[in-house]
Amino acid sequence: MKVDKTTERGIGPCRRPAAAPDLAAPGGGGLIAEVYERFPYGVIVVDTGGRMITANARARRILARRYPDEGTTATCCSLFGCRRHGSPLARGCITEVALQTARRLPELRLDVPSAPSGALWVTAAPLDREGSAVVFQMRPGSPQDRRARTRPHWLDGPRLRIFALGGMRVESREGPLTGDWLEQRPGQLLRFLVSERHRIVPTEVIASAVWGQSGRNAPNTVRHFVHALRERLEPDRPKHGESSFVVSRRGGYTLNGERVWLDVDEFEKEVTRGRVAVAGMARTQAIERFERAAELYRDDFLADEPYAEWAFTERERLRAMAGDTLRSL
Repeated sequence: MKVDKTTERGIGPCRRPAAAPDLAAPGGGGLIAEVYERFPYGVIVVDTGGRMITANARARRILARRYPDEGTTATCCSLFGCRRHGSPLARGCITEVALQTARRLPELRLDVPSAPSGALWVTAAPLDREGSAVVFQMRPGSPQDRRARTRPHWLDGPRLRIFALGGMRVESREGPLTGDWLEQRPGQLLRFLVSERHRIVPTEVIASAVWGQSGRNAPNTVRHFVHALRERLEPDRPKHGESSFVVSRRGGYTLNGERVWLDVDEFEKEVTRGRVAVAGMARTQAIERFERAAELYRDDFLADEPYAEWAFTERERLRAMAGDTLRSL
């Protein structure tokens, strides 16, 4: 996309950084430059540091009162409130997230008083595969529209939900994760990590417990299936990027408790809360907690892995806890 000199001058104090991407299109300006400048929605391009490179006419009108003083550079953070207390973007920079995810982000509604409508729907995406810049699109919104006003989930990072009471089910933010892999070695590995969720499990222990393998090649086998599992859980994870769910620590592996929600953990929390309520003579609260725990206990722990020896102890422990819960009710 070619941007003429008048467009660059229109963004005031912003200057094209030395490392900025080449926005010129084959064949020069003409229609491409005209479409860019007359596009009905606002379009801006920022460099990898979030500094604005260019903006079309609609964006300049929308953000006219948000441009910085002469001598400074407009950034996505100054325009949209990245890392600003009370903003939906308070937890991070939208440019950084777009570059990290390497794909278009979902639209987010932001209150922008300078916009004619008082609010904007904003989305961002890397301009190219190399991640040399980020392009933003802005369209009118309404301050009364409460959709997507809360902090967007993509700033909190990926999140996984695993249901292990009964047959195992796995859900990402985008929906259920299904397939034959759940019954194959990657799925077995995930079940074992759920069973050992409160500790880091050495590779040798994983290989021996899950597949009965030992020797020099055992760690390589585990690493291979850890990689396969990560690919299933995070198909859009950047190449060589760190996993959000299955993390490597001190020569072993564990689930990331900050990113992985487990019904097993939630069940135990509700039982504990119920027992505390009983001790405090809070009968109504105790009943509510125990009923919630009973709802979570759909069936025995990893019921679809009935003969795995490594699951026996945890299954019996949770079964006894469920029995105590029913007796308490």
